[in-house]
Amino acid sequence: MKSKSYKYHLLEKYLSNSHASEIKLSFQELEEIIGESLPPSALKLPQWWYSHPESQSRAWENTGYRVKVDLEEKIATFTRQTNYWTFFCNPKYWDIKTFLIDLVNGTQSEIDSWRISDHHKDLIKKGDYGVIRVGLDKRTKAELNGDEKVYPGVYAIVKVLDNPYFEEELDESNYWNDSEPVSKRKYKVKIEFLKNFIDNPILFENYGEVLSEDKYLVKGFQASSMPLLPSVFDRIMKMKNLESTNLEEKDFLLDCSRNLDESYIALQETEKESIVKTRIGQNLFKRKLMKQSCKCKICGLDEEPLLIASHIKPWKDSNNFEKLDIYNGFLLCPNHDKLFDSGLISFDAAGLILVSDKISEKNYSKLNIDKTIKIEIFAGNLKYLAWHRDYIFKLGGQ
Repeated sequence: MKSKSYKYHLLEKYLSNSHASEIKLSFQELEEIIGESLPPSALKLPQWWYSHPESQSRAWENTGYRVKVDLEEKIATFTRQTNYWTFFCNPKYWDIKTFLIDLVNGTQSEIDSWRISDHHKDLIKKGDYGVIRVGLDKRTKAELNGDEKVYPGVYAIVKVLDNPYFEEELDESNYWNDSEPVSKRKYKVKIEFLKNFIDNPILFENYGEVLSEDKYLVKGFQASSMPLLPSVFDRIMKMKNLESTNLEEKDFLLDCSRNLDESYIALQETEKESIVKTRIGQNLFKRKLMKQSCKCKICGLDEEPLLIASHIKPWKDSNNFEKLDIYNGFLLCPNHDKLFDSGLISFDAAGLILVSDKISEKNYSKLNIDKTIKIEIFAGNLKYLAWHRDYIFKLGGQ
């Protein structure tokens, strides 16, 4: 038995083959296209045309059209909307988090390819804009391999750089999970990541109601791409304090650069980019550490604004993995962060504090330290602490 959604596949084909921005069809013309009569509810109820994403409305939604119906005149007007798109990402199969972090670290180009739904190959055009929408993360603990899940939301704004193309070759990107079940030979588009929200994504658990006007963005859809309502795209722009005039400025890491001090303005562009990337990475690092504990590792201070994500092996000396490795850092209060960062204190493999001879014992109490302090150490911390003892504590503190 044919499904209800199949009933309208001829209408979908008709709209897909049209390149008109607006199509007006009488109910009689619609019936001629689909090969049978419209149901009584379509002739009486406006809701029939708008509230069935899994059935009849798929015929126009899938082809980039929105419909407006006049029941008195018995006319349906289909208006093409192809300027904005939702590009769906399943984190189980494509590692969007690592990709966006690599963008921050400068190890990945902001230009990449993205799969699209086959029926959008004639609709998505060069110059269109879109958002990267991440769905529910269903990875197992084994698949996460110690990493944290990502939460459903909007993680980037992108621009389409070229018209769709069909790629025969398998996608050998490092970000694909080997268990990805679908053939990688698909229609794709080249996109440029203009704005990267990895440090502060628009999560649906917080903003889903605000964005719910577009039913596919928040609720999701079994597709690679879907048209996005212009009004919802504008809302996302406003939520990030963006304007169309600055959307394509090459500060795609703008989200974390707003609060830099005035001296930032006088720096060269390469210096600015370096500072912004560092800021974003450090914010990510602190968030990861705070999921372990929200207090100073040494004294227990639990005032979050005062806590500092202190690298054991400094950011400048770490590779891209080490910069965000949760075992390469402690949450510390400003006092203990300064002591640790300066090499005036360190820890042995058992977690017992080491205090530099440069600190007078009479100042121990003032600095809130003593030689009996012992902190919890994980196996992952050991190599970083060994580095700290060899290159920071001995060189900087002794």
